[in-house]
Amino acid sequence: MAAADDAFSVDFTTRPAFGVYLRAWAGADFVDELPTTTIPVKTIVGEHDPAIGAETMKATWMEQLPQCELDVLPNAGHYAMFEAPVALITSVEKVLTELN
Repeated sequence: MAAADDAFSVDFTTRPAFGVYLRAWAGADFVDELPTTTIPVKTIVGEHDPAIGAETMKATWMEQLPQCELDVLPNAGHYAMFEAPVALITSVEKVLTELN
């Protein structure tokens, strides 16, 4: 999975864009600005995501949002929409169905 992720990233970005994005993403700290909310939140990650996988979600989103649920998609990496589209849509549809 990681090789496919790497190839996709290399094909569709530039070094300057990646550098700016990484600094903005890695350096942002706005936890103290988050409002208290009871809105249901679901994070959906690929089981092989090297960047924003289950452990990252447990240490970030799920720490800040107690009502947050985690769905880990088997056989997917960072680009679940390409690697496991049916599993991703099934997870999204389940969330939307539960809201009705």
